[in-house]
Amino acid sequence: MSANTTLDRRHLRNTYYGMRHGESKANELGIIISDMETGRKMEFSLTACGRESVRISANNYLMLGSDTIFVCSPFARTKTTAFIAKDILAPGLLIVDSSLRERYFGIYERTSNMNYEKVWNEDKKDPDYRGHGGESVNDVLTREIMLIEGFEKIISGYNIFLVSHGDPLQILECWFRGINPRVHRGIANWKTAEIRRLSM
Repeated sequence: MSANTTLDRRHLRNTYYGMRHGESKANELGIIISDMETGRKMEFSLTACGRESVRISANNYLMLGSDTIFVCSPFARTKTTAFIAKDILAPGLLIVDSSLRERYFGIYERTSNMNYEKVWNEDKKDPDYRGHGGESVNDVLTREIMLIEGFEKIISGYNIFLVSHGDPLQILECWFRGINPRVHRGIANWKTAEIRRLSM
């Protein structure tokens, strides 16, 4: 099972890129911060190292031009990343959209990031797994696809630069590549501050 959509990933009207946020203070502490209210707090934004890695990554990437729309998660770590990257990459519009928010990990909120593995192991068996009280793989993919469908209906020929988090990007890249999203941890992990082209 995957997100219900008639959108054809092979014939998109826009070009899509993804960027994972730079190293955050939650990364540094080794804890899971996936709740929207907590994630918006600046105390969980980027570390100094994270800010610098975003600058380096953006400077090493191609310039995208004024026909670029930046879209980021409302979390402090992604908004800060997006502002830094946009300043370097292109003068385009910046939109904050909750469709790109971190995957909610429910009972594992504010616990060790070692607990990600418990959820990922269940994802492999069932992309609708919510036993942790959080979001399933398909929950995340559905909201992301809705965002892309919205852009595809109203504009064409733009670069859409999505600034998000590890799991949402892993899951979305699977859709772009035609891979079952339940095995999202089977593709190369998105490193902090990494940029990838998503569309074919």
